[in-house]
Amino acid sequence: MKQEPQMNAKTKNRDREYEQILMVLRDSKTPLYHQIFLILRGKILDNTYPPSSLVPNEKQIMGLYDVSRITAKRALNELAGANYVVRERGKGTRVRDQLPDAPLEIPSDDLIESMYQMGLQTEAEVLEFSYINAPSHIAIHLNCNTGDIVQMAVRVRSYKGKPFSYIVSYVPEAIGNNYSRENLNKTPLFQLVERQGIKLTRAQHSVNAVLADPTVAPLLGVDIGSPLLSVNKIIFDQDGNPVEYLADLYRPDRYNYKVNLAVSDEGQTPEEAS
Repeated sequence: MKQEPQMNAKTKNRDREYEQILMVLRDSKTPLYHQIFLILRGKILDNTYPPSSLVPNEKQIMGLYDVSRITAKRALNELAGANYVVRERGKGTRVRDQLPDAPLEIPSDDLIESMYQMGLQTEAEVLEFSYINAPSHIAIHLNCNTGDIVQMAVRVRSYKGKPFSYIVSYVPEAIGNNYSRENLNKTPLFQLVERQGIKLTRAQHSVNAVLADPTVAPLLGVDIGSPLLSVNKIIFDQDGNPVEYLADLYRPDRYNYKVNLAVSDEGQTPEEAS
């Protein structure tokens, strides 16, 4: 009797972490097979399944995620079609030694450097450029009054010709009046702000997970209801005033959000700090 390919202990333990994920997402409009594809691809990219290793077979996927064999097969076929794995009859499904283009990864431990690298490695297209009355939630972030005029821009940013982020930015009118839509098409927003003599010194980031809506989904080339990484940023000048508020949505398969953290002296014991 043929035995099924076995996964190592590390892989089995990591699989248990994902067992409940699809139970939460079953009401999503994203097909279950594509959700499984996204999970397996994420585990390939984070090296849970390293090159040449086996990923779960159809029967194992059925058990892990409580889905039909057809769903499991479609997930593995999609993974193979995207060139992450090779399927061999009787041998299982193995991770390719050479993976497709890795997602963009911008370290965020330095504010200006991270924005510079983003502008250097990617391209942005301005979809909307207008002046609006600030809604209350934007006014709070920019420390202005509800109804004050702010400049709003909507952009789609691409990496190697493929869209990966949808960006909505807001800046105070006094700053936005000093550049045009054409300027923003050619130059990153932070550089347009700094050219006005404003020094950007720090930022507050909040990270969440959302589902792609009917507006964003086609622009990023994903299905409606697909998971996206939401990163909201407030950027401050040298006087502590908020000068930019950005609401960014990222495709998680094309962008990795990486933060480097260090332990401060306050976090050390007296012996460690001496």
